[in-house]
Amino acid sequence: MAAIVALRNVALTGWTDMPMLALIHTVATLPAVFQPLVRQALPGWSSFNILDESLLQHTIRDGARSNRTKQRLAQYVFSAADAGADAIVVTCSTLGNAVDSIASITSVPLFRIDQGMANEAVRKAQRIGVLATLPSTLEPTGTMIRNAARPPTGIALLWRNSVTARSADSLPEIRRPMTQWSSTVSQRWLCRPN
Repeated sequence: MAAIVALRNVALTGWTDMPMLALIHTVATLPAVFQPLVRQALPGWSSFNILDESLLQHTIRDGARSNRTKQRLAQYVFSAADAGADAIVVTCSTLGNAVDSIASITSVPLFRIDQGMANEAVRKAQRIGVLATLPSTLEPTGTMIRNAARPPTGIALLWRNSVTARSADSLPEIRRPMTQWSSTVSQRWLCRPN
């Protein structure tokens, strides 16, 4: 059974008066990674995490994201909105296509963690390689990069052990730090200008 954890960052005084960011994770170590990043980049925001490792585990086991996994992710998105989130970030690139389809039916801005990386990659390079920790990440990330490319860019999909990040483009306060996080990742791991 999946461990589901919702942690509110109550260390911030007056958190109920601040805008609130929800982060939905599929890897247990990510809340500890993202909390200091959120505090540093969004000092006027409070945040909380939702963790369900089974979303990614089932996708890996099945070889593809199922409709049931998409439905469960949507339930977490709606729960985060019900909990008061002003914006939601899904930190799992493998679930990216599901995030895209859920975004149109939620009342709260919903972001993929790697969108900023994709935008930055296509801005800086004509040829882009995708490095991913799992094969299940390649298709949604490749699709996202192809969609971000105007005109279309050649993309090489490679499976290699690496860490990638993703960001969002809606709320200005969130767009800046997430683009910075993903830009740093894209500069180090993904993009090499022609």
